[in-house]
Amino acid sequence: MAETTTAQSRVLLVGTFLLASFVLVGCGAQPTSSPAGAPTPTASTTAAEEATAPSPDDGLRGGTLVQQNETLIEDETERRASSAPSGDPIGPKNTKIPRPEEYGFGKAVATAQEREVIAYTPRESGGRLVVPLTIENRGTKRTAYTVEIRVTGGHAAATVTRKVEAPNVFPHTVWPTEADITAVGGGDVDNLKVTLQVRRTPLA
Repeated sequence: MAETTTAQSRVLLVGTFLLASFVLVGCGAQPTSSPAGAPTPTASTTAAEEATAPSPDDGLRGGTLVQQNETLIEDETERRASSAPSGDPIGPKNTKIPRPEEYGFGKAVATAQEREVIAYTPRESGGRLVVPLTIENRGTKRTAYTVEIRVTGGHAAATVTRKVEAPNVFPHTVWPTEADITAVGGGDVDNLKVTLQVRRTPLA
């Protein structure tokens, strides 16, 4: 009877020892630690990083803003061009110098100075009868021109003489102008006879 009691006591002692060992192992368990010197991330740190991290769409938004700015600049340029007073420069223009025939004066009826001076078919302009003229400096120096236009015919059957001055025509440029011949009294402009005399003075 005593031996049975002793055996039971030994079994109870071993079971108690094992149970205590399991409890100690469970209480001492720790999660894997971070590398030395590296702070353990917290919820607030993670949230801040996510808030400051660039969005994949940031590049697209930047491109869209650039396009919007370019569109605004184009719109402003068009607005300024449409509202600019007549004669104000608003951008590069065609600087090609027109040839005499490109002024749209029509048919030439008289020439002088080896075609530097050309008179065209008389026409009405603002209630007046005028002779359009082009003066082209084909020389190499600035030149002053004095052109005398003589027109014969019309209802008055008279000769009208007019003088036109072009005081400073640069080389290889064209000076368009006109002479008022209303005094001839109108009539068929095709029957008017136009003659020219030119005085040409090169300038220093």
